[in-house]
Amino acid sequence: MTEVYLARIPAEENKESEKTNASALPLAIKDRIKNTKDVMTRLERIYAYSLLRCVLNNLGISDDALCDGFFFDEKGKPHLRGCEIEFSVSHTDGMAAVAVCKNSAVGVDIEKIDLLKKERVEKLIARFCKNVRTSENKTGISKKYISDLGKNQLQALEVLPETPTDGEAAFIEWTVLEAALKHDGTGFERVKSFDNVIKDLKTESAVISAGGERYALSVAVKK
Repeated sequence: MTEVYLARIPAEENKESEKTNASALPLAIKDRIKNTKDVMTRLERIYAYSLLRCVLNNLGISDDALCDGFFFDEKGKPHLRGCEIEFSVSHTDGMAAVAVCKNSAVGVDIEKIDLLKKERVEKLIARFCKNVRTSENKTGISKKYISDLGKNQLQALEVLPETPTDGEAAFIEWTVLEAALKHDGTGFERVKSFDNVIKDLKTESAVISAGGERYALSVAVKK
């Protein structure tokens, strides 16, 4: 069973808190954060990878093991050497997501739903793919938790996904595409063969409400 953990990202910088959260992260992640010029994207990455650290700690992986074994491959997909747990990380305005799965690759994507961007998202979908399969809350491939990263401890409460409205469907379809590509460990250079990427995957999608905002979330695993 795949588990997906979600954590709120604050709307403002807190440099002391950010420094604390980033201090125990692997060097490869620190370098990626350091090289991120956009302030809010940097903040999102700090919280997303801090969430990953807490999730892996909760699964028995120490900070030393994480720092020693973590790396990004040539396509930017994160891995941990010698670990049977596969994982995927995503972040958007206000929310971070981490998916973990034992002995199977996994992909996760989360996007904040902003209906003012709906037309742009629909154009992107039309450009990159013709048919995106969605399976809202039907496959049962994951459990989802909202997490509190206070005190750097994982305190998770299971959340029940909501059914997307018609206006939110485009955001769900986009996250399905992104989650599938993250599972595959590649980027949009493979998008011309998207059907080949997704045909062997199970995908599950939902909408999550948190802090007055709505987020599209998709996770992909091998059939």
